[in-house]
Amino acid sequence: MKSSQRKGVLVIVLATLVVLFFVASLSKTSELKSSLALDPLLQTKYQILAMVSTGNKLSVDDRNTIFQLLSGPKVLQYRFTPEEKAQIIKVLNK
Repeated sequence: MKSSQRKGVLVIVLATLVVLFFVASLSKTSELKSSLALDPLLQTKYQILAMVSTGNKLSVDDRNTIFQLLSGPKVLQYRFTPEEKAQIIKVLNK
């Protein structure tokens, strides 16, 4: 094969890989969206994490909402990671 033919084949292979990567990424994103749409528990978990992810002091209403969502045994149903728990506690203590 000539050098120019090899470069052409390489470009085609790389372009194909890039397209496959983007298709795979989009399918995972749509899977996440569909799982969130079907599972209100996941929606609530990500709502809580979105509220505390900024690291800013929460408003009284936001604090009350989080306390209500996490009260009693409800906190266990969200299956927060230790890092997520620490982040929530840190923001609530501000």
